[in-house]
Amino acid sequence: MPGTKRFQHVIETPEPGKWEPLPITEKSNPLTQDLDRADAEQIVRLLGQCDAEIFQEKGQVMPMYQRLYSESVLTTMVQVAGKVQEVLKLIIAGLVVLSGGGISGRMAFFMSKGLGQKPLYTYLIAGGDRSVVASREGTEDSALHRIEKLKKVATGKKRVIVTGISVRLFAPFVAGQMDYCMDNPTIFLPVLVGFNPVNMARNDPIEDWRSTF
Repeated sequence: MPGTKRFQHVIETPEPGKWEPLPITEKSNPLTQDLDRADAEQIVRLLGQCDAEIFQEKGQVMPMYQRLYSESVLTTMVQVAGKVQEVLKLIIAGLVVLSGGGISGRMAFFMSKGLGQKPLYTYLIAGGDRSVVASREGTEDSALHRIEKLKKVATGKKRVIVTGISVRLFAPFVAGQMDYCMDNPTIFLPVLVGFNPVNMARNDPIEDWRSTF
C-alpha cells in the first residue's frame, strides 16, 4: 500500500553498525504500521506525516537516518547548486541532464519540463518518452544502451551535469551513465540521487556491463 515504504526518507549512511540487511527503501515505515485499519482522514494524516519526515533535520521515529535538512546533505546541495550555476552560465555549451528509469525517470521528465529553460535542461528516461505514461521495465536493465543516449544529448556540449535518480541505488540505466561520467570528467559531472545509503547500493552483477552499481 502506498506510504508504507520509506522511499523518501533516507539520504546517506547513519552511524556504523546500525543497518539491517533489508534496504531502507524496502522497509515499512513505523508511522504507517496501522494504515490498513485507518479511515480515510487518518490515512491522509499518516501519509502527510511520512512526507514531512524528509524535511526534518532529525527524525523522531528513526533518528539515525539523515534527511534533506541534515547538515551534510545541505552542504552537498549547496555544492551541487554552485556547479549548476557555473554550467548555466555557459548557455549553449552547458547542459543539465536529469535521468532515471520508471518512476525516477518520470520525476526527471517532470522536473526538467518544469524548469522550462531550453536548451539548458533535458531529461533521459529508460524506454524513451513512452515510459512516461506506461511502464517498460526491461529497458531499465541496460547500462550500455543508456550511455549512448547520454552521448547523444551531450553532443557539442563543453560541460554537462548529469543527475541520476535511482531510489534504491539499483538501476543499471543510471549506473551506466554515472560510470561513463566518471570516466569523462573534463565534460561530465555526475550527481547521484538515491534514498538508500551507499553501502546498500545494488551489488549484483549487471548484464552487459563490467561492474555492479
